Amino acid sequence: MAITRLYKKWLGALKEQIQRSRLQSSVTVNTNMLLHNWFLGKQIVQKSDVEGWGATEYTFSKALPAKLKNKLPTAAQLQYEVKVFYKKLKTAK
Repeated sequence: MAITRLYKKWLGALKEQIQRSRLQSSVTVNTNMLLHNWFLGKQIVQKSDVEGWGATEYTFSKALPAKLKNKLPTAAQLQYEVKVFYKKLKTAK
C-alpha cells in the first residue's frame, strides 16, 4: 500500500515537472522569437526607410521576400509584420 501512495506522489511530481518544463520552453521560444522579430523589423526599417534601399524600381520590399522564399515561404507577410512590430515598439518607448 505504501508503494502505491509513493508511486502516485512521484507520478504527480513528475507530471508537474513536465508541465513546468513545457511552459518554460514556450516562454523561452516566444521570448527569442519576439527579440528576433524586433531585430528583423529594425533591420528592415533601417535598410528600407533610412538607407533608401527601396528607392529603385526593384524595391527592397519585393526583393527581400524573393530572396528568402526558399527558406521562408511567407517572407512577404513576415517582412510587413516585423516592420510594423518594430515601429510600434519604437514609438512606445
